[in-house]
Amino acid sequence: MIEAQNLVVALGGRDVVRGVSFAIEAHGALGIVGESGSGKSTLLRALAGLEPIASGTLTLDGAPLAALRPRARGQVAQLVFQDPYGSLHPRQTVARALAEPAVVHRLDDPARRVLAALDAVGLDAKFRFRYPHQLSGGQRQRVAIARALMLAPRLLLLDEPTSALDVLAQADLIELLRRLRRERGLSYLLVSHDLAVVAQLVERVAVMQEGIFVETLATAALRAGEAHHPHTRALIAASQGFRRGGRLDFSTHS
Repeated sequence: MIEAQNLVVALGGRDVVRGVSFAIEAHGALGIVGESGSGKSTLLRALAGLEPIASGTLTLDGAPLAALRPRARGQVAQLVFQDPYGSLHPRQTVARALAEPAVVHRLDDPARRVLAALDAVGLDAKFRFRYPHQLSGGQRQRVAIARALMLAPRLLLLDEPTSALDVLAQADLIELLRRLRRERGLSYLLVSHDLAVVAQLVERVAVMQEGIFVETLATAALRAGEAHHPHTRALIAASQGFRRGGRLDFSTHS
């Protein structure tokens, strides 16, 4: 679905992402975790075409990213931002925000597609008349996900999708993302600082530090505390769910 080889992303004359390589198969999911400033969100923005790639290769669905026009890229991968309030125009109704991708891509019957997208994320038709300030944080993030689904992409790039939500809203959104992946056969690339959230949504986790992947391990190994790199062990120890015995407790997120 997506493959990167020796990817370098430079911002302000500095290499923020340094020689990163990974691949996600169709219907697969990879999580990227790391402390603030490690480069994980910059990497995600580069994959979405929002930051320039200095060197390396990146392919989406078998095609080089550079060869894909923005419209074609949008039909393959969509980015869901961390802050749903900031990513939704405050003066646009939900219906207008959702319809925009369909209008830009000249898809037929945008109104029907808006209703279908709302239904897919568990919101009824009345929400199409509301503005972002009339929605809860969880509802805003559901609208952001619905907008990403409007073009029926096969890959979702998720940038800290639950970080702005309370624990109950987090649990609801995690269940939604699980269901959407199962029903639509989606692939996920998820960036987060929360190991417990990541472990519920992906099969593999890459740990990022200072722009590079220092360790990649299976979610089962993460749950069992079987990390080898010191930075990974430090992240596990700093996690809110860490408990005696070296295992992560995910009960608060289930």
